Amino acid sequence: MKIKERDGSTYLTVNDDLRRTSGLPAIAGFTMMCWFLPRTITAASQAIMTFGSETDYDWYNMYLVATTGEFAMYNGATVYSSGRTAATNRWYHCAVRVTSTSQGGLTGFLDGGRTTWTGDGRGTNTAGRLSVGRNYSGFAADGQYCALKVWNAKLSRQEIQTEMRFVDAVRTANLSILSPLTSARERLDFSGLRNNLLLTGSAVQSARFPPGVEFMSRKHFLFASVPWIPNPVFQLPQPTHETFDVVAY
Repeated sequence: MKIKERDGSTYLTVNDDLRRTSGLPAIAGFTMMCWFLPRTITAASQAIMTFGSETDYDWYNMYLVATTGEFAMYNGATVYSSGRTAATNRWYHCAVRVTSTSQGGLTGFLDGGRTTWTGDGRGTNTAGRLSVGRNYSGFAADGQYCALKVWNAKLSRQEIQTEMRFVDAVRTANLSILSPLTSARERLDFSGLRNNLLLTGSAVQSARFPPGVEFMSRKHFLFASVPWIPNPVFQLPQPTHETFDVVAY
């Protein structure tokens, strides 16, 4: 399978979101991640990505706190603050990992673990829906997305640091969703499970792309072991006049 468009990211306004209600991992042990660039810090909280029940507050999510823009997580009952505030027009790699339903079972990672904070897992949470750009009570993000990946597995910090460098998934075992989001129409799932995302509202194509991120790992490029076919004429977007904070590895 070939990715049709690879030239930017998907911009979701506060009226939009991407979602999936089937083929989802077990909520007692999963990892989800994406690149996110906030366009604005709004007067309402901005849900970056959410996984859990559709009918009540039994979910996990990472979001920006209203007005301040601080990164935080929610487990359905308790808010866990990161102490780190987002700047607009800057890319952040966001990851949420649940390893258990008990104390300390929830961990948030920003930029591969430059900022890491923990919370508690919650046994009443259920795997009803994955939502990108909105939580189930309606708090929506105004920002751009790239490289959404979800595993039915508990990735290590080192694995998260590796995955943030590629749109492609380096770890293919237990991969549930791999959606590049590199264009407003690129919502297909490349995990091999056909867990494509459903768009609610609209999405806008953006030329912005996370700096330093590659589309395919060297292993996959050389051995073609994943259902991606590299495009030999494709090149990463060249630097523009926009300014980003580049993550160092």
